[in-house]
Parts: sequence; structure tokens; C-alpha cells
Amino acid sequence: MCAPLIFGLAVFVFAQEEGWVSGILSTRPFVQLGTWSYSIYMVHWLVRNIMVRGNDIVDKLIERQAIPSYMSFNHIGTTRVLLIIYLVVVVSLAALTYRFIEQPGRRYFNRRSGELSMTGRGLAR
Repeated sequence: MCAPLIFGLAVFVFAQEEGWVSGILSTRPFVQLGTWSYSIYMVHWLVRNIMVRGNDIVDKLIERQAIPSYMSFNHIGTTRVLLIIYLVVVVSLAALTYRFIEQPGRRYFNRRSGELSMTGRGLAR
């Protein structure tokens, strides 16, 4: 119930782009993450699902005593390492999909929409 008020307040505060938090969020790494944000959104679930399936396999191997239990995703040290790996894989994969899929796709569709509007074959006739 309070969420819209809190989010509205946050938007108002950060829209001013003043203060140390805004300064940090304006640095190159955060701007780049913002650029890749749609690609991050698109690939994170795939990477997550692959890791969950990997966890299922590891759990079965632990049950059979084929590997040590500290390799379980439920072990705190392993969980921390896997979280870092997950973040690195998601951001790296997102950077690649942004460069090789999202940007070329955007250029193609922008070019295509320009061609359609120039020929008068656009949707609005």
C-alpha cells in the first residue's frame, strides 16, 4: 500500500540528480549496466534455470556420494561463489547479446521503419 508512495518519493529524489548516490549511479559502470539492462533482463532467467538444473544434478551426485557435500549449492561458501559466477555470467552474456543481437536488431528495424515511412507503406495510411 505504501510502495507507490515510496517509489514516487525515490523517483522525485533521484530525478534531481544531486547527492552522492546519484553521483555513484552516474559513473561509467552503472551507466553501462543501464545500457545493458534489457539484455540483463532477457538472459538472467536462462542462466538461473541452467544453474538450478545444475544444482539438481549436483544434489543427485551428492546423494550417491560421487562428490563431496561442500559442493552443494546449499553450502554457504559455495553459494557465495556461485552468486558471483552468476552475476559475472549474466552481465557478460548480456553484454554479448546487446552487442550482437540487440544493437543489430535495433539498427535493422530503425532502417526498415525509415524505408516504410519513405515509401508511404507505413501503418498509418
